[in-house]
Amino acid sequence: MPFHVRLAVDEDLDTLLAMRQEIANWLASRGSDQWQNPWPDERRQRGRILSGIVRRETWLLCEGGRAVATISLLDYDAGNLWTGTEGGREPALYVQRLMVRPGYMGLRIGVRLLGMACVHAVQRDLPWIRLDAWTTNVELHHYYLRQQFHFKGYIPDKVLERPDLAGYPSAALFERGVDTGRAGGGEAVRCARHEAKNFSTLPQNGSTTRAAEGSVKTPALQR
Repeated sequence: MPFHVRLAVDEDLDTLLAMRQEIANWLASRGSDQWQNPWPDERRQRGRILSGIVRRETWLLCEGGRAVATISLLDYDAGNLWTGTEGGREPALYVQRLMVRPGYMGLRIGVRLLGMACVHAVQRDLPWIRLDAWTTNVELHHYYLRQQFHFKGYIPDKVLERPDLAGYPSAALFERGVDTGRAGGGEAVRCARHEAKNFSTLPQNGSTTRAAEGSVKTPALQR
């Protein structure tokens, strides 16, 4: 059954929460503390995800009628997390809630969704793609480095000291350029456009291609 991308709608909220829990369970089985508790609490986490749907920022990758992955794309710094970082006030596209169901990891879905983000950034004339990753998930950090992101340090302490960010668990900042004049740009853009071009070329779940690519990991992104 072919894959397709669509905007999430209000009725997808429970699906997204279930996907998140499925991935949280997978992360726990690997010894990670990521997503083991909602931040800052379940009610506000649910509201944050719903807000992304209402604002038409959240996309779903579906196989037939089943959502198997998601990504949210924003053209603003939600929470002003990059305030105080070098170049942090420059325009950028911000990636949130990149998630792939465990049964679909190894298909380069995360890579292609990041490619879609790159295309969106180019279309909006935004020179950077930025994201904040779970602070303690080093494997996740390495994943983004392999996707030509650059580690930009951690959210400044003066930002994390704000009451609304108390206990914020995703303080590792990553950035990738999306034009030939930026660090991480050029070839990254060409590759990203190729990856994002046609989701229908993804191998189907359980195929031999997926088994061959089983070492490719697509971790989740917290927000």
